Amino acid sequence: LIKSDDLPYHLTIADSLPAAKKILNSGNFDISIFHHPVGDGTTWDVLTEIKNIPCIFITSTGNEESAAKAIGHGAYDYIIKDPTGKYLKVLPLTIENVLSRKRVREKLEKQENYNEILKAERTILQENKELLDNILTASGVGIAHILGRKIVWANEAMASILGFANEDDYLGKDTRIIYANEEEYLKV
Repeated sequence: LIKSDDLPYHLTIADSLPAAKKILNSGNFDISIFHHPVGDGTTWDVLTEIKNIPCIFITSTGNEESAAKAIGHGAYDYIIKDPTGKYLKVLPLTIENVLSRKRVREKLEKQENYNEILKAERTILQENKELLDNILTASGVGIAHILGRKIVWANEAMASILGFANEDDYLGKDTRIIYANEEEYLKV
């Protein structure tokens, strides 16, 4: 089918389950296709080991229960093999659907990894902010954070230098309150 329909796939064929396991563990495959049943074991043995390689499960008519079991073991899709071989015409579409789902899953995994990285970075930033706040607060030097000519933060040393007894006296207030007169304020 692949050669006759000139499909863009490269095949690696295994003649046994141990060979399939060895091949799948040694290469980089986009997809795996398993025919069930096989003579030397069960497909379930391989399905549980190849979590990162999407699998299409092919089984005979009347073996639909095995197809459902394959999905339960991690197969992405299944095809019921008919005696006339028409199932082979469905295979390319099934492969494309499975590859599309794999790409979506990879994007989601990258997004999840990105979200985990962002979460870790936020934690680190929060820890650094707390550390910096502790350092600035404990400093004997007067330090204030001014934003838009408003005092948004000042350590105790700065409050003491400016003669303020509590935060309500200066937080959110215009910096005009720290100048002796309007003329000095306007010079800045």
